[in-house]
Parts: sequence; structure tokens; C-alpha cells
Amino acid sequence: MDSIPDHPILKFHSDTLVVVRKKYNLDKPGDMDKAIDILEEWIKQQDHFTVRKFSREYLERSIITLKGSIERAKIQIDSLCTMRTLLPQFFEKSNPKEEFPLLSKILVQALLPKLTEDHYRIYMPTLIRNGVDSKTLFLGYQHAVLMCEYFKHFDYCDGLIVFTDMRNLDLVELIRAVNITETNQIFSIIMKSYQCRVKAIHILSESKAIDILLAFLRQMFTKKLMDRIRVHKTIECVHAFIPKEILPCDYGGDEKTYLDICADWLDILSAEKSVALMKEMTNARTDESLRQIDKFNDQYLGMAGTFRSLTVD
Repeated sequence: MDSIPDHPILKFHSDTLVVVRKKYNLDKPGDMDKAIDILEEWIKQQDHFTVRKFSREYLERSIITLKGSIERAKIQIDSLCTMRTLLPQFFEKSNPKEEFPLLSKILVQALLPKLTEDHYRIYMPTLIRNGVDSKTLFLGYQHAVLMCEYFKHFDYCDGLIVFTDMRNLDLVELIRAVNITETNQIFSIIMKSYQCRVKAIHILSESKAIDILLAFLRQMFTKKLMDRIRVHKTIECVHAFIPKEILPCDYGGDEKTYLDICADWLDILSAEKSVALMKEMTNARTDESLRQIDKFNDQYLGMAGTFRSLTVD
């Protein structure tokens, strides 16, 4: 890949490709191609993969996501294919407009168009009203998988900064609606299988129940990730960490409104090409009867609540 293709929503700095590659020592001519070649050859040898052909652009993004490590990229791709096999319910949707048309009235999420100066992307998931239940949250998890998959194919950045607005939510009601098992599973899919690298999490909330939410998150998040959470009572406090020119205008920024950006993403994810891609990637699974059992045991059987229905021949 000589340059990052233009995208209808996602914008990049003119030097994003060069800077991110250089950070992981893959900026010299031919270095990235060699790394992708090695990863491609390894994939061809994985008999338990049901799909053994991925685009070179997709593989490059996998390598970049894993800080230039080919070995870690192998684990990530294997993990994602495995999760599609073991937890197919999270991956079964491909068209958000048709398959959960009412979700956008309750829970919305978007990758903001502009990168930060140091090439990070802002991810904004937000519940826009109270009254959410566990079924709605699960639809949100499925939508998040679509966002992650699209991110893996089309974005190019050094990681994510999460920003969520919880000012209008009853946090106690939200926590009561959470299914712990499903939430742990989606967290494993996003953080371990997609390997979304999160630099910081910014929560906008004035609620006195925020400490209850943070205590809840500690059950799933690592200490390292918990240390990256900042709670802000005003949007002006957020501006000290996320430049205003990146944020939507209803958050004091220069971009179009947040809901307009979310609507743009709904159009993109529901477009024919996107839906076809999501269906295609759903087939990238594993045939566990062909995997070396010792490797499966080492990597996956320690994850609680995930594989109760799995049978490995």
C-alpha cells in the first residue's frame, strides 16, 4: 500500500502512513511488504482456517495494530477467526439498517472523521436515552463488532481514544441491564480478538453513581486500562484532552453534529459493499477438528463463560 485510500468519512494526515510505519520500524522500502509476505505464508499453512486469503491492506493493518509484531498479528487473526466460530451470535449481523433499525434511537456510535495530531482516532459510543435493556445492549454489541470489522479494513491510525457522553443516563439502571457474561465476551472480542488499542477513555458525567460504574468496569478491565479512564463533569474539561476541531459541533467542536456523523456511519455500514464485506468476513472462521489441540487449550480454554457449548473432536 503506497498511500491510504480516500474515504467518505475517515480523514488522515498527509504523513499518517509514513509516521505510523516508522514508529514500528516498517518505514524502509520493502519492509512492510516483507512482513505481509511472512504473514500471508503463515495463513496459508493454517489448515484449521476456513478462509486463508485476506487482502494485503487488511494484513498490514493487523500488523500495525500489533505494533509491528508479525507473531502477535498471527495470534490476533487466529483469535478473531476462533471467536467467529465459538461466539457466532456476535457476528451474525451485516446490515444495521435492516437488522436493527430501531437501535439508532437508543444507542449510537461513531468513529470521528479527523485524527488527533499524533494519529489516534476518536471512538464515540453513546446511549442517548434511558430505559435500555439487556437485549438492546446486545444489539449494541453486535453493532460494535460491525464497527470493529470496518475499522480493521479501512482505518489507519495508531490506536483509539474512547469518548462517551453519559450525562443523560441513569447509571444504576444501565448497570442493572448489563448481562455480565455477554459483556465479558464482547470485551474479549474487541480488546483481544480485534486488538483495539485504547490510549485513553474519557467519560462525560456529573452523576454521583459514576463510582459504581467504575467499580463495575474493574470486573472486566485490566488495571492498565482502568488507569486510562478520566471522568469529566463538563465538555470544557474534555477539550483539554481532545482538540475541539475533532469533536462534533454539539460538543463544542468544528465537525457536524454527533447524530449526523452517526447517521453517516449507518449509511456506510449498510451500503451494499459494506454488507457484502461483513458477510464475507463472517466465513473467516476455524474448523476446530483440524487445530492442534494443545494450542487451543493454551490460548482459549481459560476464558470463562465462552465455550460452554463447544465440542472439539
